[in-house]
Amino acid sequence: MDRAFNQLVYEGRKRNRITSTFNKVGWNNIRAEFIKQSRYQYNLLQLKNNVNKLRRRYGSFKKLILQSSFGWENVNKTIVVNNPSIWDSHINACFKFRSF
Repeated sequence: MDRAFNQLVYEGRKRNRITSTFNKVGWNNIRAEFIKQSRYQYNLLQLKNNVNKLRRRYGSFKKLILQSSFGWENVNKTIVVNNPSIWDSHINACFKFRSF
């Protein structure tokens, strides 16, 4: 999926996007490149669903990292928090944060 994400960035730079999503040409280019690199025969709907899942995960991650108690450690590429009880309270408040 990382390769597909890289292709999304590339298509975005080529301007094959309409607002926050890609146009038909962009999606077809992304699918063709994804199949070429991964050899998985995802149809367009499957690929779009996976991209949307990545977007939702990124949104949850961004929401979490912007909290005042949280930070980012560049060395280990992990979220850091000074007080473990804050982490527990955020996980209990939103189950989406458990994956981080």
